[in-house]
Amino acid sequence: HLCLRIIPGAPSNSLYIQSTGYVGLGTSTPQANLDVPGTIKIGFTNLFPSAGMIHFSDSIFEGFDGNKWRSFTQLDSTERVSVVNQSVDSTVSRLATLNTALTAQVLNLQNQINSLQSQIDALGSASGTETINSDVPVAMLQNKPNPFNGSTIIEYSLSESANDAMISICDLKGAQLFSYPLDGNSKGSISISADKLKPGIYLYSLIIDGNLTVSRKMVVTK
Repeated sequence: HLCLRIIPGAPSNSLYIQSTGYVGLGTSTPQANLDVPGTIKIGFTNLFPSAGMIHFSDSIFEGFDGNKWRSFTQLDSTERVSVVNQSVDSTVSRLATLNTALTAQVLNLQNQINSLQSQIDALGSASGTETINSDVPVAMLQNKPNPFNGSTIIEYSLSESANDAMISICDLKGAQLFSYPLDGNSKGSISISADKLKPGIYLYSLIIDGNLTVSRKMVVTK
């Protein structure tokens, strides 16, 4: 359920809230608590009434004084202004609350963007391959997807001369967290679950006969 929906192509001044707290509908330069150039359409609602609400029902404008609905035609000019002011103040209050909520959402989204940017920056160095022994015809591809928060796949291929091979998962300090023995002298793949890892950057290496051949980085998110 969306409390506010913004349709692409809507004018930039459809809803404008100044730092003064003035709210403009259809104007980017509001001069009052609520500034609406043009026409306002008021209808009928079944919401539980509160003081200051106004509506249009059966061709009659009515305002709620806190106890009952009163027709504008039965109010003198001072009472009419009071009812309208209460309605405006109530609307401004609700819009201010909405603005606070939207500001919090924007900050949260910005934090998410910053986090994703950090992960992207980390991936700038995560795509490289470190080959310790270039004479061994082996390969270990970059894990896909990367970053990941569910599971990821690492594909590899081994030479016929490989006797003992495994893929080792380590933290950035080089401490091994766990390893995956590899069977056979051919191509294959392993799946790694993010459930085993905390969010962060990890190294995974292909070790053949005790020698580190290829090492890459992967990023885990939550």
